[in-house]
Amino acid sequence: MKKITSSISVSEMTQRHRDIFNPLDYKDLKITIIGAGSIGSNLILLLARLGLQNMIVYDFDDVEDHNLGHQAYRIKDVGFPKVEALQEIVYEATGSHLEVKNEETDGKEIKTNILIFAVDSMTARKKVFENAQADFVLAGRMGGETFN
Repeated sequence: MKKITSSISVSEMTQRHRDIFNPLDYKDLKITIIGAGSIGSNLILLLARLGLQNMIVYDFDDVEDHNLGHQAYRIKDVGFPKVEALQEIVYEATGSHLEVKNEETDGKEIKTNILIFAVDSMTARKKVFENAQADFVLAGRMGGETFN
């Protein structure tokens, strides 16, 4: 496989959609994502590609084989913490730095503009929701266990 190198900046990468979404308008917006699985990993990568850079993600799981089909991870990430793999993926795709916390959180330390729940555990969501300070909260669920 041919190795491609590029020195494209996030500014150049986001130029095409600036008429409808300019990431510079949101440079001070802090986004916190709880969970780096199906929803979290893909959403973080897409937000980074839009040019949003002030993001932090919490997750304490490692990448497993079964994650590769629907999450943003690569084969080489198996066995490594999800947040560390995602940090590398975001950097390779956009050149931007993702802040990561390889830990569970109860939300007490979270003060953010947008809080995104990307975990299936309702207990974890409730605990973080009661403790975190956020201007806006989004919650998504894959609910895959429902189909078992």
